[in-house]
Amino acid sequence: VLSSKRSAFLNKGRLGGGIDCQDCETVIIDTNNAVKFANPFTGASTSITHPEFSAGELAKFGNKFWIKTDVANVPDTIKEFQIGPNCSITHVRDISLGPYTSSTGAGMCAKDANTLIIGSISIQNTSGSWMYSTISEVDISGSTAVITPLFQTGQVAGDIVYIPSSNTIAATISFTNQGVQAIHFDMSGTILGQASFSGSNPFSMFSYSDDVYVG
Repeated sequence: VLSSKRSAFLNKGRLGGGIDCQDCETVIIDTNNAVKFANPFTGASTSITHPEFSAGELAKFGNKFWIKTDVANVPDTIKEFQIGPNCSITHVRDISLGPYTSSTGAGMCAKDANTLIIGSISIQNTSGSWMYSTISEVDISGSTAVITPLFQTGQVAGDIVYIPSSNTIAATISFTNQGVQAIHFDMSGTILGQASFSGSNPFSMFSYSDDVYVG
């Protein structure tokens, strides 16, 4: 999954044929228990392995990135990592998603260093009823995530990205009998724009300089 990202600008001559893993142009991709750091504009990339890597959704902000684990019969957890010089990776901590979710969704991006946005979360509210297919803001400043539903929509069918300049969200959403739509939302769920896809469904998104890229 390509993910949203921000940091410094490209420094050539680094590990992996000119890739700086801390760079704002660098996106991260899950490749079966390895993470590929890639610059989509130059094609430079390098793959990194780590014993704490797991398949799942990814998000990146500055020199941090997160993996939301997706292991059968195991509660979902968010793993936080720090990116160091020369693409060195340190596992910082595990963050519990708490007991009140039955599905922790599809698509994940970072709003800031302590806040993620995750799509298609099913969560039980304080009255005991369930909310399904929510796009939710997730506070990860503590050891247990605090999930705040933003709005309900269709199933996220690929990825989600935060656009900081406008404080808005873009996501690829699947609707019955309508296929997959790329939709631009404000933070309350109002649709600001949308476009349909033909052919295979997109599975990744990232933003750069206010533009959204879908792959």
